[in-house]
Amino acid sequence: MWLGRNSTGVSGLASVVDGTPGVAQVETATVGSWSTAAGDLIITVTSDGVTADPVNVTLDGTESANMIVNKIAETVTVTGYNITASNGKVILTKQVPAENDTTLNFAINGSTNHTGVPDAPISANTTTGVAQTAEVVTLAISSGATNAGNVIVTVNDTPTTVAVAAGDTQEQVAAKIGDLLTVAGYNVTVSNRDVVFTSTTTGNLPDLRVTLD
Repeated sequence: MWLGRNSTGVSGLASVVDGTPGVAQVETATVGSWSTAAGDLIITVTSDGVTADPVNVTLDGTESANMIVNKIAETVTVTGYNITASNGKVILTKQVPAENDTTLNFAINGSTNHTGVPDAPISANTTTGVAQTAEVVTLAISSGATNAGNVIVTVNDTPTTVAVAAGDTQEQVAAKIGDLLTVAGYNVTVSNRDVVFTSTTTGNLPDLRVTLD
């Protein structure tokens, strides 16, 4: 946080909310045993109330659980997810961290075609997804202008001179600053008395340094 004051009477306080990289959601379905007869497993993926067309995975009746999950991973695709196989489990990993999809389900049906593979109708949400966030720096104008003059807003060592008039309100000062500032990698917007810098990329970035003098 930084506080700036000058002969215009304008002052401002900047604060930073760091961005976060997010967490990729992981969904896991488990194959419980070997196949005992040739036939098709039926795989059904649902999400947000939408059921995709079932996918058949052909078995010859001699596969171990590890072989079955490998066949599933090679056959099934789910948009936005990588599918891998390990230790009798089919693992869906979100390609880009996002808010957790609580409706996602990866169902395995082995009984309809008598494969001997037990049904696994409900998959497990083994890692909860968390959306990525952008860094947000807010310069709050805490007092308006009592005198005409210039204020200097410095962003990462680059100063910008902003002329203010006597009687400018906090909101008017913020608007004048927002009109003049362009910061690479950030969108600059104004909300009432706040000048808001929002990073165009997500994750924990080096803090944008903003001072007002």
